[in-house]
Amino acid sequence: MNQNNNGENELKVSEEEKFDSLLDSYENSIGLSLIPKDLEFTCMKYLYLSQDELKKMSSEDCAEACVLLNSFAFHLSRMLNREKAKLRWCNEKILKAVSSKLTDYRYFSPEERMALSVRDDDYAQKVKMLAVKIQARIDRTEYLPIRIEKVSDTLSNLSYSKRKNNERNI
Repeated sequence: MNQNNNGENELKVSEEEKFDSLLDSYENSIGLSLIPKDLEFTCMKYLYLSQDELKKMSSEDCAEACVLLNSFAFHLSRMLNREKAKLRWCNEKILKAVSSKLTDYRYFSPEERMALSVRDDDYAQKVKMLAVKIQARIDRTEYLPIRIEKVSDTLSNLSYSKRKNNERNI
């Protein structure tokens, strides 16, 4: 059963790069571009404001921060969806690589057959390692867009409150 496949199906970095390029092309074709690094930095500033900094912000400043944070949450959602697409791509590559070997392990559960088939195929092992890394990135960042939207909502409420206070003081 230990038939390593380390020849024709070797995972090349260029395979992943080609897939990334396909995703980039698709996003560009529908009008989506990457977030500029300076915007990313600006958004991070708004996630860690102190109480004094919040007090100093005007209603307009809060509203602008709200828009920037919502844009950043959108960007993070896109990146998360990209990772999920790459994970599906990896799983399809693994299945294609080991599908002919699954019947070699008749008396095991489907999960065990898959694990044993991957273990015996160098290419599938490399793609599986990539899939594990991608899943870790997804697990690490999946909550971020929602949390950033919550911060944005809070700044929106603060903006409204400051605007109402300004109207009362006039």
